Amino acid sequence: MNDAGGQGYDLVSAINSKGDSVGYSWIPNSSSAGHSLEAVYWNASGASTVLTTLLNAGDGDSEAAGINDAGLICGVSNDKAVIWSNTGAILWSSPDQDSAAYAINKNGATVGQDGTNQAYWSPTGTETLLDNPILGSQNENEVIALNAFGESIGGGFNPEVHHWTAMKWSDTGAVTVLQELPGGIGDDAYAINADGGIVGYCQKAGKYATTDVATYWEPDGKAIDLQTILGPGWNDTVADGINNAGDICGNGRYHGLRESFLLIPVKGGAMDSTHYVESHQNVLAASAIHAHARS
Repeated sequence: MNDAGGQGYDLVSAINSKGDSVGYSWIPNSSSAGHSLEAVYWNASGASTVLTTLLNAGDGDSEAAGINDAGLICGVSNDKAVIWSNTGAILWSSPDQDSAAYAINKNGATVGQDGTNQAYWSPTGTETLLDNPILGSQNENEVIALNAFGESIGGGFNPEVHHWTAMKWSDTGAVTVLQELPGGIGDDAYAINADGGIVGYCQKAGKYATTDVATYWEPDGKAIDLQTILGPGWNDTVADGINNAGDICGNGRYHGLRESFLLIPVKGGAMDSTHYVESHQNVLAASAIHAHARS
């Protein structure tokens, strides 16, 4: 991968199914600082394109946060949400200062932040503010991912109970507070697939400290404990990815060691599946989550 700025400082934040990736690099310029942080697109061969900024080069920073298979890129330039093409051109930008786009779907719709609110933007940039069911937490809400149907997920800090609450929004801005596992004292959502299946974690109080429990939410918001599915050797688990086939990846402690896991649902027949622990390569039996996540 080409070092776009030649300074030995690049960071990749997202990749699409074609192998194209985006992120940012330090780019030398004639500003007083001598460089600026600028959004970059790398094609699958590693060739880089520095994306256009809203101000002149060197007058501000930009970062690319997501890319879809069509090559549309979302991010922020000079404190405004921006969509770029993979040629580096700005297709649209938010008129609002202190805004940023965090994720983009295959249709070019995006989600992110606009001031103290979370926002959904249509492919043409029309904005819808997302509902906030937790009064007083506007500054601490976060939307981080969306699927092809414009459903997005994230969470917000609930000051009444002093913990984070996982939420899902429709493209109209309507919110669903996701169910907490029994005994839970907070949860957060990290990824959503095309069927509306969501993964993340729920936090529970332990004997000496709190612990995380990998969680799957059905499209209606019902929570399923994935740590129970993984088995008794696992604890302190988090699920951070789900694809459109319903496969779930995550990590946790397996007999005291930090390991990765993969859960694969099976359609029909016995509710069984397999998960793989990467480092020591053993295969353990596990129950499957609902097969509707499998397309």
